[in-house]
Amino acid sequence: MKLFKTKLKVNNKQKTLLAKNAGVARHILYNWGLATCITEYE
Repeated sequence: MKLFKTKLKVNNKQKTLLAKNAGVARHILYNWGLATCITEYE
């Protein structure tokens, strides 16, 4: 397996958009995990 590391050169607007997307993904993952735990608990 090969791994490639790439450094992104982004401006301030792109940094903001990347941070927003990461926040949305984090909330979706948290909600999915919470729903899974509640389902398993019941």
